[in-house]
Amino acid sequence: MKKICGIIVCILLVVTITLPATGNFNIKKWINNEVDNEKIIEKDPDFVLGEFLIKFKDGTNLSILTTENKVTTSINSIDELNEKFKVRDIQATMQNGINKKKNFDLFTGIGLNRWYTFSCDVDINILDAVQTYEKNPFVEAAEPNYIGQAYLIPNDTNFNKQWGLHNTGQTGGTVDADIDGPEAWDIKTGSSNVIIAIVDTGIDYNHEDLNLNMWKNSGEIPWNGIDEDGNGYIDDYWGWDFFNSGSNPMDIDNHGTHCSGIAGAKANNNKGIAGVIWTVKLMAVKAAQYKNNFPLDSTAKSIKYAADMNADVVSMSFGFDYDPQALDDACTYAYSSGCLLVAAMGNHGGSSLRWPAAYSTVMAVGAIDHDDKRTSWSAYGNHINVVAPGLDIYSTLRSNAYGYMWGTSMATPHVAGLAGLLKAQDITRSNTDLWTIIVNTADDLGDPGWDKYYGMGRINAYVALHGAPYKPVLDGPPNGKIGQEYTYNALTWDPNGDNIYYWFEWGDGNNSGWVGSYNSGQTGSASHKWSIQDTYQIKVKAKDVSGKESDWSDLMEITMPKNKPFIFNFPLLNWFLEKFPNTFPILRYLM
Repeated sequence: MKKICGIIVCILLVVTITLPATGNFNIKKWINNEVDNEKIIEKDPDFVLGEFLIKFKDGTNLSILTTENKVTTSINSIDELNEKFKVRDIQATMQNGINKKKNFDLFTGIGLNRWYTFSCDVDINILDAVQTYEKNPFVEAAEPNYIGQAYLIPNDTNFNKQWGLHNTGQTGGTVDADIDGPEAWDIKTGSSNVIIAIVDTGIDYNHEDLNLNMWKNSGEIPWNGIDEDGNGYIDDYWGWDFFNSGSNPMDIDNHGTHCSGIAGAKANNNKGIAGVIWTVKLMAVKAAQYKNNFPLDSTAKSIKYAADMNADVVSMSFGFDYDPQALDDACTYAYSSGCLLVAAMGNHGGSSLRWPAAYSTVMAVGAIDHDDKRTSWSAYGNHINVVAPGLDIYSTLRSNAYGYMWGTSMATPHVAGLAGLLKAQDITRSNTDLWTIIVNTADDLGDPGWDKYYGMGRINAYVALHGAPYKPVLDGPPNGKIGQEYTYNALTWDPNGDNIYYWFEWGDGNNSGWVGSYNSGQTGSASHKWSIQDTYQIKVKAKDVSGKESDWSDLMEITMPKNKPFIFNFPLLNWFLEKFPNTFPILRYLM
């Protein structure tokens, strides 16, 4: 014991010695071992040269004055660093439009107003600058302007189109290994009141299969040079280009256009393809010029813009190898504003984290193939929520073209489109409602229940929209005695909040019949006694007041042992063994 205590003390001493003294140390980054400075230096620069981001502490008053080749802030210690690192310009990273008062408290509470982008000479050592600024007493956080990458691998194979929506085996895969699009469309095809923001490389908003579903800023008169809606962006009629700081979010890369078609291409129009949601408003928010170059500042601003412009769903088919706090703050802001955030897990095939998918505010999406199998390149891990079709996905490309791409980038807009369908079905659903329905109605793949490769399984649009209660969870004693009655409990929820009934199958040819009704989320119970020694498999299902039935629960195995031997029928002997349980251990075992 003393040796173990000594080892623990030594470990604590080592950790204490190696931890930085600064109060700004990011313990999350240290634990994940993702943003260690030496590791970054060993790699090619994964950030924009000549730029870095600073988040000042709450209460810090800045007065930024820019003169020729010099910028001051009225804080002497910061100005000294600015001169040392040749800072030439400082701009607020994110804006809060004057007409967005409903989110002002959230904007300032998270501290998005305290982020600034610093521009300096390209030969400056950004990592040195970040470390130095972070030690300043006025600075809460400092980080490079990281560059994220999109998760796709272009593909020009000849597989048939859109197996992910309706798989008939046309590509050699497994029939019905899809998200049940046609079945879902019998229930709902979409609504023009739903907004899905595509934070990506922009959208070809003139595309024949996208134009009618494009979001347009109704508060803005296009191309008159006036910011009518007062959100800080002039003529943001089609959205905004945060990469180039302009009002034209046109895609020149194809990645954003391809993702947009998966989520919401116009359907039933005798041309092109069908999106997961047929009628929707696709918001073009351009964070990057090309798929492998997502600067942190334009990405974070894009997410905030989507939230401010009332997007219901934000689709993010990109990721960062590091955990930027500015990205975390922007996602927290958007999630707290009511957006459902959906992001790609990554194409590195391992379990290492990628952000924003690793944030708790973001639904993380992996990719499966046409056989419902996880692709070898799809990332996995403890933060995965669901999977969706991601291999050889046919969708829109620029200039009215179409083609195949693959990656978790392609899986993500499938989920975003489903979230849009659910919102169209019931516009009052919150982002947490959408999240709960999507994960609880997924088709289980891999190990039973959640697992690190498939999460809760492959999304199923029909089951999600059908509105049946979720698969119940069964609980009760795993063994017992013949002839004695035992009570078993079941628990589930109804996505529409309807009352529910439970049906228990006891495994011996008997059942409980429908018991209830119970409130959604209320435990239901039924009792049973078995008359024959055996091992039984019991299960339970639920239905709502409309008669929609859930899947059966996972099987629960219970064992009924033999009745007591004849000797234990004597009350005096039973009394003796209860009073003196250790006297004859073999007899206690037989009981």
